[in-house]
Order: sequence, then C-alpha cells, then structure tokens
Amino acid sequence: MERRLIPINAMIDLATPDGINPAVLAEHGYRVAGLEAPVTTPAGNVVIDVILANGNTGHILAIESKCGGNIEEPQCARYAVLDAATVIRQARIDLFQRVTPSLDVVYACLGDHVGRVRLGLSTAGVTFPILAVYDQKITLETDIPSERLQRIFTTPVQLVAPPSRLIPFDMDSDVSVVEPHVLGALVAALTRSIPEITLAALTEQSVRHFALFGRRAQTALKQKVGEAARHIADDNPQTFRFHGPPPNRDGWVSLLKTPESNDPRGRTQAYQALARSSQSRRRRRGSVIIPGQTDLLDELDKADEGTDDSKNEQPEGTP
Repeated sequence: MERRLIPINAMIDLATPDGINPAVLAEHGYRVAGLEAPVTTPAGNVVIDVILANGNTGHILAIESKCGGNIEEPQCARYAVLDAATVIRQARIDLFQRVTPSLDVVYACLGDHVGRVRLGLSTAGVTFPILAVYDQKITLETDIPSERLQRIFTTPVQLVAPPSRLIPFDMDSDVSVVEPHVLGALVAALTRSIPEITLAALTEQSVRHFALFGRRAQTALKQKVGEAARHIADDNPQTFRFHGPPPNRDGWVSLLKTPESNDPRGRTQAYQALARSSQSRRRRRGSVIIPGQTDLLDELDKADEGTDDSKNEQPEGTP
C-alpha cells in the first residue's frame, strides 16, 4: 500500500466489520457513508475524504486524511463551518432514526506527523481531534472534550496487522500501482467467459467502495483505470482490446481470447502469458512487489497445473 493511503484506509478499517483489526467504530454503529464527498459551506467548497455515519444517533464524522504534516488554513476554515444537516443532505446520507444530527471534524494522520498536524491546526485557529495511525496502534489525540470519540477511544486501538487495502489506489496513484488491480479484475472477467466489460464495471471491481465516491472522484478513478486497462491491452493484444470512451458513453475492454474456452493446457498457457506480461511491465516501471503477497495469476497457474497432473496420473495397470 502507498504510505500516503494508510490513514484513509485505517479510518475505513475502523468502520468495516469482519476484518483483522478491531473495528471499534463499526461496533459503535458507524458505517462508511461517503468518500471524496464535495460539500458546499459558507466559506467555500470542501471535499471530505471520509464520511462515517451513525444512522441511529445521527452523528457524523467528517474525516480529513493527511499523508503528511502540512495543514491548509483555508481548508480548516471550511471544515470549521461544516454542519451536520448540510453534510447529510449534500452527501445523501441515510439516517435510520428521526434525530437531530451532529458532526465532528476529525483529522487522521500518520503517527510521526502528529506534532506538525497539531501545530498546523493551532496556527489555523481550529481545535479538531486527531486520530493518529502508528505501526501497531491508533490513538485519539485531542485537547478538547469530544465525548463520543473519547468513549470509543478510551484506550489506543491495537492493530493486529497493517490497515487493510480497502482503497488500493486513488486518482493520484501511478498507473503502475493501478495495473495489477485492473489486471486481476480482467482475469476474473475472463474466468466468467464474458465478451466485454465496461470501464465503470472494471473500476467497481478494482475499488471496493467505488459507489461511495463523489461523482468527480468516480470520473477520475475511471480515467485512471482506463489508462491502466489500455496499457494491459497494448501488452496483450491477443487477449484484450481497449475501447476509449466515445462521446456521452462509457469505454470498455473486449475480451478476445478467453482461456476458459480452451482445453486445460491452453488455459494454463494463456494465464501464464498474462502473468509474464504483467510482471515484465511492473519490472520495467519499477513498481514494488510486496514480499509474501499472493499473485492471482500464479495461483491460477498452480491450480491448472494440478488439474493437468491429475489427468496425466493413471493407476498402474490402466490401459
């Protein structure tokens, strides 16, 4: 995972049940309700990185994720005048109960930037609570009373593992980071023997929470996925053909040669060719392969090889 995406993934992880790390916000009724959500305030427009909502209490967490320690004072001023009703209306958040909504603005950052973020907020004249993400814990850093947050974060949240890659890339990621995720979605489409897949569907399958992003962010993500899909198609012209978006329509990728339609040995060779092409491109672009990370194409190869071996093995005495 790109280091700059750790804080935003950590916040989503806290509100996502059934993960490895404690989902303390999910346990208190919060869910992910919006990502990169634009909201208009009296001080100007602000794009909220993560909106977490408690549908029963009407409490909203508007979270600004910081990958570094720099604080933008105009942005702080816009966050300072946010009100819950406006966020709920403009971000289209559903509440489960008829309650008066409330809102806390929270800054999330890496643990080693807490001091700079705190100083920057103080200089901007605001006192937002901070959720600091360290290697093994997440802590609430605040100089002001925040009853709801303090009740949830009475002690640091101990991390069993790094935050999940729920947002594996964003609009600012290099295409080399995006390509493995897009290739995985294309391979999944190949296994379903479908003739084509739209860029919207490809993006939805590459980014888990795509539907929760604001419209402008969705457009930028589709463009990034389209760029990756075009590179993959250029490297594998026998398998994929990229169709750029025509006016007022979505682009798509045609699946020309589906390995699933071949015999088992041909299927294996086709997947191996895709794997080699992907790995070659990543080496050329200098992308990082995470140690211990499973490669989907390698796993498909192993599964196929096991199938072939089982077909070739015959009991003694079999004619």
